[in-house]
This record gives sequence, C-alpha cells and structure tokens, in this order.
Amino acid sequence: MRLAIFAAITACAATSAAAQSMSWDGFYAGLSVGSGFGEQTYYNSVNYDLVGQARGLFAGYNYAVGSYVLGAELAASKSDIAEDCCSGYDFGQFIDLKFRVGYPVGKSLIYGLVGYTTAKWDQDDNGDYYDVDGYNFGIGVDYAVSDKFVVGLEVLSRQLETNTVGGGFEADPGTVSLRAAYKF
Repeated sequence: MRLAIFAAITACAATSAAAQSMSWDGFYAGLSVGSGFGEQTYYNSVNYDLVGQARGLFAGYNYAVGSYVLGAELAASKSDIAEDCCSGYDFGQFIDLKFRVGYPVGKSLIYGLVGYTTAKWDQDDNGDYYDVDGYNFGIGVDYAVSDKFVVGLEVLSRQLETNTVGGGFEADPGTVSLRAAYKF
C-alpha cells in the first residue's frame, strides 16, 4: 500500500514538473483548417450571413516573459467564406498579423490575440478582387502533444470595411480553426 501511494505521489510530482518545464519559446509553423461565420452589411442596410471554409498556413514566434507567453504570428488563408444568398460574392483570401498573449497551464497555452487583417473580396466571381482591411481579435488554446508538435483550436473574428465595393460594406468574417504546428 505504501509503495502504491509513493508511486502515485512520485508520478504526480514528475507530471507536474514536466508540465511546468514545458517551453513555449521559439519559432513554430503549421497548417489550419476552419469553418467560417459572420455577417456582412452594405451601406444601403442590406445584411447577409457569411458561411464557408478556410484553410491556410501560419508561422510565428513565442517568447516567455515571467508567467506569460508573448508572441507574433503571420497567417495566410485561402477561403470560400461567402454571402449565403449569392454565389460569387466571397472572401478569397485572408492575411492576418496577430499579436498573442498567453498563459501556460500544464501542457496547454491559453491565449488572446489582436492584430491586423487584409483580405481579397470578389464581388462577381470574375476574378477581380478588391482589397479590404481592418482589425482582428480572438482566443485560442494550444496543446503540446510533444516538445515539437502542437495542436490547437482558435476562434478569430475580423472587422473589415471598404468604401469601394458596391457603395461600401462592413463585414465580420470569422473562423473557428483547428491548427497543427511544428516547433523549431
């Protein structure tokens, strides 16, 4: 009995020490796949829901400062997030620059983010894209499967606006993405 209790305490201490020694510092790069959501409002007050998929690449750097992890990330996504009413009215691509602040909990990193987004909007499916930009914000969690491999879930919202397309519009195309990354 004493041996079982000693083994359990030793295992808990070893797990706790390993979790505390998890380093989030350094470069990482990976892939993401996600589902899109949101709303788009034209300046003439017409609203459309946004739906679709997004898949992409991302790379970034994390740096531990005390109990927190600060980071910057650049992500590029190919997308078919579009107005639910009409084919050909879609966001074809997103470029997101994100600044992250996280807090490690064991092998997980819980984080919030803010940043800048630029996107390509195709209004009539003819391949003529318009540039749209704005800011982004979100939350996420990463889990270290090993010292080098990380999986995660991120919810990202974008607030975009333009005056050049159809009299202008505001849109909030967001994504819920599954992510997998390799730490260098």
